[in-house]
Amino acid sequence: MSRATQDIHRLQLRKETRGGSVILHAYGDVDIATIAALADNLTTAERTVTPPSPVILDLSQIVFLSAAGLATLVEHTRRCTRQGTPLRVVADQYAVLRPIQLTGLSDTLNLHYTLSHACTPRTMRGATADFPPK
Repeated sequence: MSRATQDIHRLQLRKETRGGSVILHAYGDVDIATIAALADNLTTAERTVTPPSPVILDLSQIVFLSAAGLATLVEHTRRCTRQGTPLRVVADQYAVLRPIQLTGLSDTLNLHYTLSHACTPRTMRGATADFPPK
């Protein structure tokens, strides 16, 4: 893989706040080489958010999600739950949805098909009814 191709797929993160919520937009790959950056940014978001407002992780621009990425999503879902702040995960691409579905984590993660749905104040745990099954 060329250096230019590698640079395109490295993880980039951008933080945004809306009201008491923190939105973390992710672009590129979530793998063993980039997972520390994602975990650090999620930890910062968890410290910044005002419970019960959510931390929203937008994975709609992710092109690869590894097992390390899945483990981090589960870990931070549990951490957010303990502090009374939901972690809402926006996912609409096969590269993200497939590993989540294959591992059965679609029942564990608070998944949303669009960012606008994840940002809706009335959206609660289990709001995956709008989520495509496959």
